[in-house]
Amino acid sequence: MPAQRIRCDKARPQCAACAASGTTCLVRESCPRRGPKKGYLKALLNKIALRCEEDLQVQLEKQQAMAMPESRASSSPRGGANTDTEDGSSLENEVHNTRTTTPMTIGNIPSWPAPVEFSFPIMPLPPWDCTDPSYSIAPFVGFDPHQNLTPVSIGSELQITPMMHNDLDQLYFDRAYVFAPIVQAHRYRSWSKQTNKSKEKTCLQRAMWTLASSLSSQFQVAGRQFYAETRQLLHALESEEPGHQISIEQAQAWTLLAIYELTCEDYHRGMMTAGRAFRPIQIMRLYELDIPPPPQPSSKTGPSESAGASPRRLDRH
Repeated sequence: MPAQRIRCDKARPQCAACAASGTTCLVRESCPRRGPKKGYLKALLNKIALRCEEDLQVQLEKQQAMAMPESRASSSPRGGANTDTEDGSSLENEVHNTRTTTPMTIGNIPSWPAPVEFSFPIMPLPPWDCTDPSYSIAPFVGFDPHQNLTPVSIGSELQITPMMHNDLDQLYFDRAYVFAPIVQAHRYRSWSKQTNKSKEKTCLQRAMWTLASSLSSQFQVAGRQFYAETRQLLHALESEEPGHQISIEQAQAWTLLAIYELTCEDYHRGMMTAGRAFRPIQIMRLYELDIPPPPQPSSKTGPSESAGASPRRLDRH
């Protein structure tokens, strides 16, 4: 472990740290002045400014040398070889005179010549012979995020592989459970991979995967399909016979779907979905689970009995 440097208190003839350690105290009488020398920064700025002016001068000379031949080429030719020699000699003289007599500044930079326009006839292209006219390409249909997703057909369901199943479950409990802790992991894993799940549990699982897909760039496309399927399953579940019993999985699915719509979809649709989640919660009176018990007038129960009567939680499923 490297030794720590002890700060000197500048006591004379020996500082307290050296006196305590029994070492010889070495005092530096003259220390070099910290920071740049006087006039160093000003000289450096002048040097940089001079270098920038030189670079700008070279660039301006190059631009003028490139612009003048192009302006000569765009003008009408005078004809003959003598014209070429005269133009070449006059160009050299102008460049030489410009470099020697006239200082190059930004104000006298020649304007860039206008582009030369050529008109070409448009030739009609014959149809390709390599394509099969019997083959028709289906037009691409754009997807509107604000359209009603209830009548969307889920005939071609997304194939869920075991690896994808595990990734979505782990993704939910790693990222979504932080702000939506309404599903217990051990209870969910006890029925998540069953083939004969109830409709309510299927809706809850699809809602969990919908919210988990929105938190990963890998499952963005699959998340849209999960969202449409979850809404259709929940609407179908509500349209069953009037004697349908509301379950806690149904309320949890609507809650997760409302969170997804509020964060990733339309805000107004998310508020309407949140209202659908509040109604079964009020019907099942889930808000009474965490209410503290009323105070007892005379507590005759022991401490062990009172400790065992813990309130139930909302995430019991």
